[in-house]
Amino acid sequence: MLEQLGLSKTEARVYHCLLTQSPLAAAAIADRTGTARSNVYLILRSLVDKGLIEAGAGYNSRYHALRPDDALQRLLDTSRSELAARERHVEAALPDLVELYAKHAGADSGEVVEILRTPSLIGERFERLQAEARESIDIVVRGPIQVGGSNTGEVAALRRGVRARAIYDQTVLDDPAIGGRLSSWIASGEQAKVYPGELPMKFALFDGCNVVMPMVTPGVAGVVAIIVRNRELAAALGMLFETLWASSEALPAPAGRRSGDGLVVDPSLHEASWLGVPLPLTTRELLVLDCLASRLGKVWTYEQLHARAWDGLYVGPAAVQSVVKRLRAKLREADVTLRVGPVRGVGFRLLPPDRVPLGLAG
Repeated sequence: MLEQLGLSKTEARVYHCLLTQSPLAAAAIADRTGTARSNVYLILRSLVDKGLIEAGAGYNSRYHALRPDDALQRLLDTSRSELAARERHVEAALPDLVELYAKHAGADSGEVVEILRTPSLIGERFERLQAEARESIDIVVRGPIQVGGSNTGEVAALRRGVRARAIYDQTVLDDPAIGGRLSSWIASGEQAKVYPGELPMKFALFDGCNVVMPMVTPGVAGVVAIIVRNRELAAALGMLFETLWASSEALPAPAGRRSGDGLVVDPSLHEASWLGVPLPLTTRELLVLDCLASRLGKVWTYEQLHARAWDGLYVGPAAVQSVVKRLRAKLREADVTLRVGPVRGVGFRLLPPDRVPLGLAG
């Protein structure tokens, strides 16, 4: 715990010793904490400077810990002051650094093409390009979805005024990593269309100059993608994007997802209702219902529900079952005729009234 406050392991050990056995001489502290005597004075001086301990005057002085509530508050105050000073330095240096970067951003750095071979690295580079985008992000999305997530980078870019457009293959809309989150992205400002056929490739364009392209490489397992910093290639792919965009159908701005007669689920507003009456659902219950309601009768596996309602975090079947149990109870209390049905060992599905098993009725 003390290490989380910025103390080294040795500092934490010495401070903990003095909390329980003050006052002690430096030699005794070194012996009781297993610290080399040649280092113990540096550690004690550091703790004194941090305001956690005090030393007596004169040679062979003894050290004692100060009251933790006072000492730790001073430590926090010092950290805040140092952070505020760093923020001021950053604000002062940032304009010159941004200007320097802008002057050389278009220069040939020798890295026109970058090859990425792991999902984590691809995700990190993709988020960095989203964060650096200033004008536009254009994405063509088709399966398989190899790198998913909450897309916070695009949402942040939209808030900065960046235009974001996406063309989706019809098949990926069934993937909870896309279909389960698409309504919230559209609500944030993404312009989305669905292509009526099979998309020829998938890629992303950033500000008309940077390209990210997942690659299918024969004989190479896993995920491979390339980043190309080349305006000519970006222009050519931009023309392809505009052609596909013109041939695609717009997805409507979310006004709530409707399934069956009377059920409305809108995760972007954290709202769900039945026949106009709000359903008192928790965030997790709402996300699970939103996933199940996207297609009546479709079986959603535990893995898919983890991806949608827990943002990919695996919490185990028991946690999902607990949320579903509470959701079922609330749907029954609201006289919702739709029912959540289990598929043993697989997951759950939302069933219309005419397909509700007798064991789930009532």
